[in-house]
Amino acid sequence: MYRHFLQIPASDYTVTSESRIDENTLFLNIETTGLSYRNAFIFMIGTARLSGDHFEVTCLLAENRRDEPDMLNDLKQALKEVRSLVTFGGRLFSYRFLTERWDNSHGEDEPLFENLEMTDIQQILNNCRSILPLEDVKKRTVEAWLGIHRDHPMTGKELINTYMHWESGKDTDPEKLISHHLEDMASLIRMYPCLSYDFKRIDLHKAIIQGPDDQGTINIMLPPFVPFPKATDCRNACAYYKMEGPVLHIQISCREGKLRYYLPGPVKDYDYLPLEDQAVHKSVSRFVDKAHRRPATKETCYTTAYGLFLPIPENHAEDLLFKEDLSSKERYLLYDEREWKETAPKVLSYIQSLLNI
Repeated sequence: MYRHFLQIPASDYTVTSESRIDENTLFLNIETTGLSYRNAFIFMIGTARLSGDHFEVTCLLAENRRDEPDMLNDLKQALKEVRSLVTFGGRLFSYRFLTERWDNSHGEDEPLFENLEMTDIQQILNNCRSILPLEDVKKRTVEAWLGIHRDHPMTGKELINTYMHWESGKDTDPEKLISHHLEDMASLIRMYPCLSYDFKRIDLHKAIIQGPDDQGTINIMLPPFVPFPKATDCRNACAYYKMEGPVLHIQISCREGKLRYYLPGPVKDYDYLPLEDQAVHKSVSRFVDKAHRRPATKETCYTTAYGLFLPIPENHAEDLLFKEDLSSKERYLLYDEREWKETAPKVLSYIQSLLNI
């Protein structure tokens, strides 16, 4: 097994207290000879860990398949010394591949990953694709978006071919492999601020809410887990989002007027009162003159409310939602001043829906 160690200054990655990287965080990247853990094996394991004012970067390179168990032993020791693990693509590939190869050589009695907070930057970005200007969440796409440059770019196929050439003894210098590994680790560290897009880490109780103003606009300001790596903004059917530095801005344009709430339960249990423009249960309508009531239909089985209404994301679970008419796809939540001033649980639930968490 070939081991390569390197120290790189943390200042090169603008690591500050706000970045929240500490010595208990391990950055991990692996390279394999294929996608199937049954036929392929791990030929390179790279890790990086902050130590004082620098990162300690380690590259383990297998001289052949027989080195894989020893490489995994080294990784296991490194994992015992940290509390959190950061990868790009770990959830879909790295974690499973490593686990299967570990179990294959060491058995299942002692798991490879234990008591670790596992963070996959690719998964985080994929969860909020709807508000990011990303065509996809492939590594090269994300690197280009963040302005991460590589001096020695190689495709996965090129990297495997380079390794096979070196493993066969045709190339005695592993420099190409090491260079690629170092750029992978540098890229992963530079992607760490993408944890700001993990909105599950936001403390919603720190939300600063302003409005509604004269135009019916509500502004919400939230602190991300770490500052955003670059300024970006977008708009969807419910809100305008601006992500910049240490603040996530959400701007909601409310609708003012009268909307309908369609009542649950069998329509036959309700009567419609034209003068009041609402339906009531027959246990109540029986006290109304027959000339002023008629059996409700699906179209008239509603009550109405006047006020400010907030647009609702499709994923929002709420019983009391309003619509313009029965066929309308857009749904709204009635603004309640008291609940918004107190940042009530109902308000937090609405913000969670806006962030898809």
